[in-house]
Amino acid sequence: SISCVPCAVRQADGNSDCTAPTQICSNGSFAGSSPGPGSNAADGCTGCVTGETYSNWYIFSPQTSGSLSLAISPNVGTDDLDFALYGPGASCGSLGSPIRCSYAAGTGATGMGNGAVDNSEDVNGNSWVAPVNVVAGQIYFLMINNWTAGGAGYNVSFAGSTASLDCTPLSVELTSFS
Repeated sequence: SISCVPCAVRQADGNSDCTAPTQICSNGSFAGSSPGPGSNAADGCTGCVTGETYSNWYIFSPQTSGSLSLAISPNVGTDDLDFALYGPGASCGSLGSPIRCSYAAGTGATGMGNGAVDNSEDVNGNSWVAPVNVVAGQIYFLMINNWTAGGAGYNVSFAGSTASLDCTPLSVELTSFS
C-alpha cells in the first residue's frame, strides 16, 4: 500500500535552524511542533542523528550547575522523536559532537533519564540516555527531530533536574560584516 504525506520542505523561518533557536527560559514544560527542516541543510546533526527531517532548535544557559533530565513526549504516541544536546560552550558555527543523543527508531517518549546510563544511542537504542551535568553560565543547544512526516508536535519536561535554567539574554557573536 502507498500513502502520501507532505514532503519536508525547508523552512526559512521559525526555529528550524541552529542559527535561529528558541531560548528556553525555565525548567517549566513547553510544547513544540516541527513544520519541516530548516533552510540550512548543514545544521550540525553530527555524531548521532544522521539528518534533520522535521526539526526544532533550542538554546539555553543554566542559572545553576547540576543534573539536567529531559523528557520529550510526542502528542501522537506513534511519532518517532530523536534529539541531540550540544555544549557546553557550543555555537552554531562549531557545535562539535553532541554530549547526549538518541537516534532510537522507537516511538513514544525519549530523553535523558529514566534510569539510562549511556551517553548516546543509535537506531537500536531504547530512546533514553543518561542525564547530563550542566555548568552554570555555559551555552547549550538542543535539537529535537521528528522523523514522522506531518508529526503532531511534542511536549518537553525537565522533571527530575537539579539545575535551573535561566532566561538571561545570551551573547551574540558577529561572524561577518559587509
